Amino acid sequence: MFRHESTEDPGPKESVSSDMPDLSRQKAQCLCAGCPSSPQGSMVYCIRGKGDAAVPAGKSCSCKSCSVWSELGMAFDRFCEKGSEKEQQDNDILVIY
Repeated sequence: MFRHESTEDPGPKESVSSDMPDLSRQKAQCLCAGCPSSPQGSMVYCIRGKGDAAVPAGKSCSCKSCSVWSELGMAFDRFCEKGSEKEQQDNDILVIY
């Protein structure tokens, strides 16, 4: 489950299972296609994981502007470079301990 820092209850959230979920709804809302790092057709790095590209120098990451990011209560960004929310959570835990 993703971390959600807000004390406000945004309502029910979809859980992301270890199996690849149906991403059709998230793809419809995804901003990855307009990201300067995104190869044509690559989307939902926040769920799928790291891509082959990175946000070019001088360009900003748009992950936190995406409705998928806020809907799923994500805390991380730069998914195309650093991996999915789950991967970054796991790495964050490893660094703390």
